[in-house]
Parts: sequence; structure tokens; C-alpha cells
Amino acid sequence: MATNDNTDSNHGYSIPQEGSTDWHKPLNDNFRQIDNDVEVRDTEANRTAYTPETNAKFLATDTGRTYIGDGSNWQPLSLPAGAKTPSIVCFQDADGSYA
Repeated sequence: MATNDNTDSNHGYSIPQEGSTDWHKPLNDNFRQIDNDVEVRDTEANRTAYTPETNAKFLATDTGRTYIGDGSNWQPLSLPAGAKTPSIVCFQDADGSYA
């Protein structure tokens, strides 16, 4: 059976070839990487409910502040001098949940 994997061009996630031996191992690695790659979004007050993995990103949906995890804490993302904080648009459903 083939054991070589391909990777996607945007993120480097492993794409096991059909019939690969131990195909589940690269997929498990993908899930670990996705956990860091996908931005966490929640209110700023809930930030401490999330683990600040190294280089993970947290976006506070209520304040627009962005934080980067350093492995122990969420560090505020510093913007260059003169830069404006980007505005955040959130779509809220009638029941109060976010789309």
C-alpha cells in the first residue's frame, strides 16, 4: 500500500492517498493544526474560557480586539502606529445567536 501523502497548497494539511497505510495519523495531525489555524471568536469576557495555544488567534466579537496566544496568555495584537482597529460585522439571528 502507498504511504506517501499530498498536502493542500494553502495550509499544508495532509491529504492521505487512497489505500495509504496509517491514513488516520496525518488526519489526526490535521485536526491538531486546524485547532490553531481557525480563529476563536467570542465576547472579550469569555476569552479566558479558551486555551491560548501558541500563535492561536482570538477575536473579541463585542470589542473588535484581537489577541494572539503565547502558550500561556492571550496577548493583545499590536497595530502599527496610525492604524485603525478594523470594524467587525456580526450577523445576529432573531434568537440572539450569531450566524
